[in-house]
Amino acid sequence: MFIRDNLTQNTALKKKKDDEHARVRNQILNFRTTPEERKKIEDRIALSGLTKSEFLIQSCMNQKIVVHGNVKVFAEINKQLSVIMGHITSTDFPENLEEDVLENLRTIMELSAGLNLEK
Repeated sequence: MFIRDNLTQNTALKKKKDDEHARVRNQILNFRTTPEERKKIEDRIALSGLTKSEFLIQSCMNQKIVVHGNVKVFAEINKQLSVIMGHITSTDFPENLEEDVLENLRTIMELSAGLNLEK
């Protein structure tokens, strides 16, 4: 069985860095790049002064999104809007909507604003 080198050390004794929001980041996202893309990304990370995780999270969460409309995109938007509508109709006060529902609605609005219907 393969075990990463950093897992063979006694990591339980190491003090975990304090996170300002007390978040536990135990989810992994992977994506593939060419060697040239990887070099450019790593250069930008080094110049930013952020950790790789923080840089990628900030890049993904705070960049303008341009979507090329297709059936799959519209189907997913309709599905999410149905879920949001269910939340809106189930509460007496729309201002009491959950944060993740509002975040999904904000994302849909951003995607709609950046929707590129031309090829």
